[in-house]
Amino acid sequence: MPACGLWPSPRGLVAVLPGPRDRPRPPITVARTDEARWGLVHLLAAGGIELVLTDALARRDPIADLALHHGVPVWLAPSALAGALCRAAAVASPKASAALLSRLPAIPHLRAQLRRLVPPLDDLQLRLL
Repeated sequence: MPACGLWPSPRGLVAVLPGPRDRPRPPITVARTDEARWGLVHLLAAGGIELVLTDALARRDPIADLALHHGVPVWLAPSALAGALCRAAAVASPKASAALLSRLPAIPHLRAQLRRLVPPLDDLQLRLL
């Protein structure tokens, strides 16, 4: 299944969506507003696209919970792993980091390091990260 990588930046959240023939589309910046998050989640849900972000971002931003609520599969990459991969690949920009995250589920050895979030059993149950 295609995946969207999400990385924080000073201007918002940088998202890299899959394009034709598994080539990434140009990155988009999603404002840190509820409307912008909803727009991205609906785009992912309509396209059958998974969301990949770091566990640190999932703790700080509500987009992972919003995506789960709308049936979008969410993968969490350990922040230490994402940081190490970015340093090893000499990736310094949020756009390139989001693109790197978007490719992790397609690599079997790295996919094993990701954690899939599962929706809570009911709306009253709190999720623990």
